[in-house]
Amino acid sequence: MWKSLNVVDSNGSFTITENQFMTELGLRNLTRCACSVEVSNNENFVRLNLPTLRYFSSFFGNMSQVEMSILNVSSDFCMDIYEMRNFIANDNLYMKNVGEKFCDDKGMLCSGICKPPNGTWKQMHTDCQIFNGSLTFTAGDENEVKVLRSVIWIFGQLRIINTNLTKVDFLEDLRYITSLETSEAILVENNVDLVEFSIPNLKRVHTNQKTWLNLRENHKNLAKSVINQPNLCLPYADFNGETELHVTEIDGENCGELNNELS
Repeated sequence: MWKSLNVVDSNGSFTITENQFMTELGLRNLTRCACSVEVSNNENFVRLNLPTLRYFSSFFGNMSQVEMSILNVSSDFCMDIYEMRNFIANDNLYMKNVGEKFCDDKGMLCSGICKPPNGTWKQMHTDCQIFNGSLTFTAGDENEVKVLRSVIWIFGQLRIINTNLTKVDFLEDLRYITSLETSEAILVENNVDLVEFSIPNLKRVHTNQKTWLNLRENHKNLAKSVINQPNLCLPYADFNGETELHVTEIDGENCGELNNELS
């Protein structure tokens, strides 16, 4: 019965707890859940396996904030990037706790989905739409940032450190970035010539830390560039607009507060 379930429209909570034998939910036909999802205290639980769950609103168009929380499960638990791609597109889904790593499903990678290279960025082709893994660009990689021009999703952290870039204008297609590491989603540090930074089409971010974008020790004019871009500077709030979920920091200061001071 459970395996054929395709809709949960309860406006309540879908809860799985205290089940030491459960390893996954395995509801592969579930497409809609107008409910919060809680998985807790299941010591052998290693993944969700909800590949078709895309909607967190009612059939009747009613939409309210729902939460997803996964706590006290196996240390091997991982989040599938295809599931996260579906989840992060829902503005009303607050991913409170969703694990600390993405699954390394090497056999599932297909056209447009890339992993960071083991060697240099020169090995990468330039048609990646999804990156599964953390990306670091540093001194000597300035000509290789072109691999990011087609990227829409990043599942991992993006670090731009110690480069001589003067502007970051190669993230025009990036719409979603989510990092499950214990760090910010994007770190831009010690780029002394960097004066411009933009992600014009960014829609949503998720990270396990409150700071999603951290700018440190770059050119002094970079702050002006970021402060003037609301989608970068102002906090990301929950669906109700009541709670700050993620903020941008510039040299240790909250960008939203800097914006208010200049207004």
